[in-house]
Amino acid sequence: MLHVRYCLISRWFAAGMLMILAGAAVGANSLAPLYAQLHWREVGPFRGGWSTMAVGIPGEPNVFYFGAADGGVWKTTDAGLTWQPSFQQAGSISIGALAIAPSNPDVLYVGTGQVAARYDVVGGDGLYRSTDGGKTWAHIGLKDTQHIGRIWIDPKNPETLLVAALGDYFGPNQQRGIFRSTDGGQHWHKVLYVNSDTGAVDLSADDAHPKVIFAATWQARMYPWLSYFKPQAGPGSGIWKSMDEGKTWGKLSGHGLPAEPMGRIGLAVAPGTNDQRVYAIIDTHKTGENGLYRSDDGGAHWKLMSARGLGNSYFGRVTVDPKNPDIVYVMNRSVARSTDGGKDFSWFKGAPGGDDYHFMWINPDNDQYMI
Repeated sequence: MLHVRYCLISRWFAAGMLMILAGAAVGANSLAPLYAQLHWREVGPFRGGWSTMAVGIPGEPNVFYFGAADGGVWKTTDAGLTWQPSFQQAGSISIGALAIAPSNPDVLYVGTGQVAARYDVVGGDGLYRSTDGGKTWAHIGLKDTQHIGRIWIDPKNPETLLVAALGDYFGPNQQRGIFRSTDGGQHWHKVLYVNSDTGAVDLSADDAHPKVIFAATWQARMYPWLSYFKPQAGPGSGIWKSMDEGKTWGKLSGHGLPAEPMGRIGLAVAPGTNDQRVYAIIDTHKTGENGLYRSDDGGAHWKLMSARGLGNSYFGRVTVDPKNPDIVYVMNRSVARSTDGGKDFSWFKGAPGGDDYHFMWINPDNDQYMI
């Protein structure tokens, strides 16, 4: 008897559903002309994926900016609780570099085009400048650089800056190397150029001694297919040093540095060491040579501190604590931290997760504030 009742209920339910579906079909047909008049519009926020660069303002510990791989620039004034977009009208929203002028935090520069080696890497259209804290932006050239890895600004003059341009990932081009401007980007001078296959990816200096600047060049080539296992290295990769605030450059080689060809290199000058302590995370694709190198004499000699394979083409960033030259952080799937000048590392953030950490900024006034 229960079975019969169940069958009757099922039939009644099925019949009811058929009537509902038939009515819905009739309703859909009657609304079809209206659907043609509808148009989609984005109401945000656009998902930019992973972040590539982040900076803060030393005197305003709750203010930070970050750039996304394909999501523009974002700003927070409440230490990251909320974020507001700041780059919607730019020609490219792929961010490779972001810098704030130390002498005027309202002046910001953004370099477009991410530099992490990926087969789906997103290119940019040059450099942008803001003079009102990111409210508005002006395009200031270097359109054909395509991928910008780092920006350095004179600590006393926001009009003088250097740009490390990687260039075209997929072919040779001339807009590679280090570019220098002394008028806020109105005019540019190419001050370091290796060749049409080699660009620049990093810059580092101590703001207390802005005449001395280190740069990293990188010979890299990507292809329109999955080429993760093809080494991104070449004889053009290397470390360079300038003694005149980027006007002229000399290449550093030997004396403890790995032999060519090298891959991507990340640099960090330790503040307060008179430009003597320099860290370099180097991707060499050679067993026993890939890792963190350190110089204690301004780049004249180098020593491999840790060969844990921390160097690679996807991360390639190193940050030194502004208050302690022996504390150094290396970006990776987790953040590696050393408190003895790079000899030993432990996982500081992320482990045993699988997140990607591409950049760390530490407040030079208070090293407990970082992003």
